[in-house]
Amino acid sequence: MFVGVDQVRKGPLTRTEPVIGRIVATRKGVVAARVSGAVVSIDVAVGQHVKKGRILARQDIRTAEARLAFETAELKLAERELERFEALRSNKSAAFARSRYDLAVHRLARARANVRLARLAIEKAVVTAPYDGVVVRKATELGAYLKDGSAVVELVNDTEVEIEADVPADRLSGLRPGRVVSFSARAGGVPLRARVRALLPMQNALTRTQAVRFKPLGNTPAVRYSINQAVTVDVPIGATRTVVSVHKDAIVNRGATRLVFLVKGGRAVPRPVGLGEAIGSRFVVRAGLTPGDIAVVRGNERLRPGQPVRHPPLLGAAAQRRTGDSDTPERKPAH
Repeated sequence: MFVGVDQVRKGPLTRTEPVIGRIVATRKGVVAARVSGAVVSIDVAVGQHVKKGRILARQDIRTAEARLAFETAELKLAERELERFEALRSNKSAAFARSRYDLAVHRLARARANVRLARLAIEKAVVTAPYDGVVVRKATELGAYLKDGSAVVELVNDTEVEIEADVPADRLSGLRPGRVVSFSARAGGVPLRARVRALLPMQNALTRTQAVRFKPLGNTPAVRYSINQAVTVDVPIGATRTVVSVHKDAIVNRGATRLVFLVKGGRAVPRPVGLGEAIGSRFVVRAGLTPGDIAVVRGNERLRPGQPVRHPPLLGAAAQRRTGDSDTPERKPAH
């Protein structure tokens, strides 16, 4: 009889409990105008991805340009006036007055500062993205007059994200900054990894939970998350311990006895087992099995003791891990 098999394993085990978390942005907020002026162009649309430094909008700079021309002319006058006093001082002329010389130096410094301010007003009239992100809201329209600090667009970085989960207070002992945990972004999705970044020092008095921040590991930019998207984090419970485990499908109930059919010398050999708690798709083995035993997981319901059996070649415990296996206990997610 052809059967499916799985090895009995021995290895570290950490019990986990699923906790619902959410994707949060590390960078988000309103990009504001830095000078006052009318909006003459909006160069992005809602939903558009932008790079740092990308022009988002432009403001009218005609007033700033006129101010720059005026201050530049004042600067030239101040430079000439100071040059005249420098010449009088060098010639030791009786017309030289120290107080008037000091005033000319002050006027020149002030004129230079005013020119710099006028140039900055022109530069700041171009609103740029302070970081990579997605435009999620436009806060102004073409022709609107903006004051310094008025909102232009709202920007969210959707690649540099973290996970925030409200973890029950009695489940925090297994979480320390730097510890790696697994999470999934959707039901039945591929497990991903994240590192504990911080435990926020505040507890919710009503739910008795505490917010924990996790940093996703791996090639995060290749995975597009939505802000506030729900994820399931496997929170460790207690210390890691070494156990022997067997796949749930290997268990056969014969009355009050639990059996596992092992493959020995090409034949099915029943073995009574003592089982512990269920961890994901496996049971902890307390007695009856040893690591490396080959247990029948498909076709075992129809087996008879001593019946000849065949099975696919085993390529190692890792290769034999069946779809859906995990070390996550079957418990309802905590909210």
